[in-house]
Amino acid sequence: MPVESAELKTILAELPQDDKWDLDNNVERGYSKAGLVRYHLEGLKSLTTSSHKDMYTEEISHAKNKQVTKEEGQLQLQNVKPENPLHDTLQGKIQVAESGKQALEKVHSQSQDLVLELELKTSADPAFKAKKTEMETVSTKLGEEITKVRSTIFAAKRLQPDKVTQAEVDAFCTNVENWSTLLDVSAIRKANQLLSS
Repeated sequence: MPVESAELKTILAELPQDDKWDLDNNVERGYSKAGLVRYHLEGLKSLTTSSHKDMYTEEISHAKNKQVTKEEGQLQLQNVKPENPLHDTLQGKIQVAESGKQALEKVHSQSQDLVLELELKTSADPAFKAKKTEMETVSTKLGEEITKVRSTIFAAKRLQPDKVTQAEVDAFCTNVENWSTLLDVSAIRKANQLLSS
């Protein structure tokens, strides 16, 4: 039966429902904030016809296998693991971070190339030595920062969907915002100007 079908909407409208989510559970707290309702299996039998009795029995049996508990006369499935909206948010932030990492890696590659060019120039003219040393420092520091960036992205990717919290999303976003300060290409511009003159 399609999710948007009139039949399904009619059935759901007849089922007992509430918005009493467990606010200690990150996932259920997200559902509560989204304004979603919980549907209960109680009352489902009254909506079934005698020709659907076996299907109802099978559904209840399946629910018992998922550790159904009775609370205030209502059945609730304990093993349902719905999607965590915070996990989806984090995945979007990770994609943005991957783009930022690629930009940093491009700048790092340029700085490494400039170190090699300045090395060649230094052998012909010692005046290039100071610029080469400066560019080596820039390149080394950027390489170390890129290693931290990779670790941050990798750790975020490994988080299980039901373990993602708002604090982790916020911390990841703060890290990503700080990466923009690493994209200072002024030293690279100066080295390029020096080499082109």
